Amino acid sequence: MLTKAIDLLHIPAINSLYKRIYGFVIVDEAQNLTKQQYTLIKEISYGDEELRGVIPIMLMGDPKQSIIGFAGAEPSLLDKFTVDFNARAFALSKNFRSSSSLVSVAQNVARELGGEGSRNDRSLDYPARGVLQIEAFFDERAEGDYVAGWVENLLENGLPPEAVADGEESYVNPEEVAVLARYSSALRLTADAMRQNGLVIASAHQGHDFMATDLGAVSMLLLRRNSPSHRMAATLGLRRVLEEPLLDIRSNHEIVSALRAKKDNYLNALPQLANAPTPAGFVSAVQDCVLPEEAGDLLLAGWLADQKLIADAWEEYADITRPSEVSWQQFAFHLDRSQRSRDLGPGVRLLTVHKAQGREFKAVAVVGMNDGQFPDFRAKSKRSRTSELKTFYVAITRAGRALLLTRARRRATRFGARPTSPSPFLGYLTIR
Repeated sequence: MLTKAIDLLHIPAINSLYKRIYGFVIVDEAQNLTKQQYTLIKEISYGDEELRGVIPIMLMGDPKQSIIGFAGAEPSLLDKFTVDFNARAFALSKNFRSSSSLVSVAQNVARELGGEGSRNDRSLDYPARGVLQIEAFFDERAEGDYVAGWVENLLENGLPPEAVADGEESYVNPEEVAVLARYSSALRLTADAMRQNGLVIASAHQGHDFMATDLGAVSMLLLRRNSPSHRMAATLGLRRVLEEPLLDIRSNHEIVSALRAKKDNYLNALPQLANAPTPAGFVSAVQDCVLPEEAGDLLLAGWLADQKLIADAWEEYADITRPSEVSWQQFAFHLDRSQRSRDLGPGVRLLTVHKAQGREFKAVAVVGMNDGQFPDFRAKSKRSRTSELKTFYVAITRAGRALLLTRARRRATRFGARPTSPSPFLGYLTIR
């Protein structure tokens, strides 16, 4: 689509038309621009040198919040922009959203990430101190119950006096409260507890952070391969994950062979999913996939959470669909809606961090603050660990007045509850 749009702008009449219609171009969240997107806005603003008229353009972005590198985002394009357009740069180092304590912890992370605006700027007086809490619980259910109670208390009693400035309204609307997690599976028990407390919630996730493990992601691709509307995307996804560029999506034999060859990350537990005859059979096959204990606590806990997420999605879909109308395509559409289309309604926001980017709230809880959950256990390289820290930076800077970070000391696996370790990111949360 981007390539076709760029091709259209190469037509002089269309390029000239755009320059008559639009007076300015402003690009927000510009740290997430891809090369192709950058080329498009460059064509819109500048285009052919022989054409008269240049549209002024402004980019707004923070390299420390560039968290979608998996989608091709290149924060270095901000520097390229200053060269290509001889642009004037303005460093915005003051945080006007958050209270003093939350700004302090955000600056701790910013200093670790480096870059402009990471120094502690004390020239701004913050009338609101804010509240920071870090809590640990016996297990994930206790964690979810606490967070649900924390939200309910905010909605009933407002922000605590120490969180707000003198004369500031402490009342909180449900839409001004968010519960965030690195992956959607970490929100499941919190969502259950909030529903039991009668709270209205609105959830939204993105495809890449819907599942906590590669097994969960591949399971979704295998499901979507049976849907005509999703088959091409599933093909590309399977080829990428399985590192089989010539994989024939029409051949179950090739898919099963590729899965069985992936013994290093336990994808060989999934072949039966490729041959499931119905959506119900697929969900049943997912539940029957049991990893060996040597897979490790982090993968075992993540896969169990993904299995429950798939089972819950199926139960919800089956509950609202007549048996005669059940289909692969409609189940795939239901999963898509579960991921991204519920964030427009009223209620407390339950979001993955990636979905929360660009938003702000009076109060934010970040759950699942265990090593292996946040940061993700697959982040082994320096680059991927830095990407995880950027994601954490985005999470904690969504809050204006209250920030709660929680973890469970034990996580469930099929082999029983296993102990966890606190996220190393919690070490940055010292108020200076």
